[in-house]
Amino acid sequence: MKAAKLGFIALTMPRRLFVAKEKGIFAKYGMPDVEVQKQALMGTTRDNLVLGSEGNGIDGAHILTPMPYLISAGKVTPEQPAGRRCTSGAAQSERQCISVAKDTSDLKVGIDTRRSKTALDKKKASGKADQGRVTFPGGTHDLWIRYWLAAGGIDPDKVIETSVVPPPRDGRQT
Repeated sequence: MKAAKLGFIALTMPRRLFVAKEKGIFAKYGMPDVEVQKQALMGTTRDNLVLGSEGNGIDGAHILTPMPYLISAGKVTPEQPAGRRCTSGAAQSERQCISVAKDTSDLKVGIDTRRSKTALDKKKASGKADQGRVTFPGGTHDLWIRYWLAAGGIDPDKVIETSVVPPPRDGRQT
């Protein structure tokens, strides 16, 4: 194989793909015709991976860590049976963070979320659940926020409402 279509989401993480393309690394190892293609959303990237380049999709991608496993297990591709081989290579794991809303700053939330449990429970009881924003269900952002809350005794499925917000398409925060 001398060609491949590799997808990425417009975040800082896929820089390795750009450097490899610009420095001729793909060509050096026998793949001179690699294309690096911007993908609109995590879901689009997933769908294009399932299609493959033969189906007008992509052959590989720089994506959130659990997505290859979720695709292989058929968990995020209900129309695609489990078993499509998708391999993950961990190229980067740094630069993860969780941001909290200004109205919770007086709680001085840190690694230990136990002190925010009462406040979150009160908010939920009043009918206004906190909102959790993630880039893809089951993605690293989703897993980290769930782990962080659960470590403090907070059930993320009961106390917050999670919704998907795609990364910025032009580099600006939305």
